[in-house]
Amino acid sequence: SKPVRGEREVVDYASIPVDLSADATPAAKAPKEKENNPSSSSPASYVVQAGDSLWSIAKAFNVAMQTLIEANDLSRNRYLRVGQKLLIPPGSGVYYRVRAGESLWEICRRYQVDLQEVLRQNRIQQPNLVQVGQQLFLPGASAKRAVTDFIWPVRGRLTSRFGMRQHPMGGGWKMHNGVDIAAPTGRLIRAAQGGKVSFAGSRGQMGRCVILQHDERYQTIYGHCSEVLVKSGQSVQQGQAIARVGSTGLSSGPHVHFEVRKAGRAVDPLPFLP
Repeated sequence: SKPVRGEREVVDYASIPVDLSADATPAAKAPKEKENNPSSSSPASYVVQAGDSLWSIAKAFNVAMQTLIEANDLSRNRYLRVGQKLLIPPGSGVYYRVRAGESLWEICRRYQVDLQEVLRQNRIQQPNLVQVGQQLFLPGASAKRAVTDFIWPVRGRLTSRFGMRQHPMGGGWKMHNGVDIAAPTGRLIRAAQGGKVSFAGSRGQMGRCVILQHDERYQTIYGHCSEVLVKSGQSVQQGQAIARVGSTGLSSGPHVHFEVRKAGRAVDPLPFLP
């Protein structure tokens, strides 16, 4: 079978076998062909059975293997398991679950897809009434081409970048897990992206801080605030005021310590910002 080329390396997904020891759940028999209704409100799915590979499943359902990979967020190190449920897309595109604070317009802009086509494929008549957790099919979208839509949390001056640095309060060289943005005390700090407040309060050296959960993968952290304006569990929109600049905790002056965490690990925020 022909290998699929990823962004960094060639991966022969067709040769990845089913891990028979992972799950002994009986699986439904795969049809040789299946016609998917693109306007179906619930996506078609298939349960993996012994002997399947991504290539054989993609061929059986007449979809491109890369489309199947992206629709199910599969990676090179994730083996198929007997009993694993795969979503079968009606064409090229990805499935997406709506997150707190998001609008359908924002989702379409991020994935560079046509709003009217998304409405048609998902049989949505009122685009302003999409629900948190609702699963959408985004025709023509690619997870790799998704546009990051974070915004700067505050207007100010970048004073410290992500990475190893000599701590301004002493203690030698330490890892800096975010960026510092100097700004006047009391200036509004805004949500870099829509999400849900997972923490709002005081946290040790971070002082008063806010943590936003954007989906199952991404969090943003806003530290050293003088005042917190939101409560834990609250949903916020991108750009909504969540706190005010301060110098609480271990801080040398008024600024925002801004972090982006992906799957619990701190990553450089600058590539996510415009």
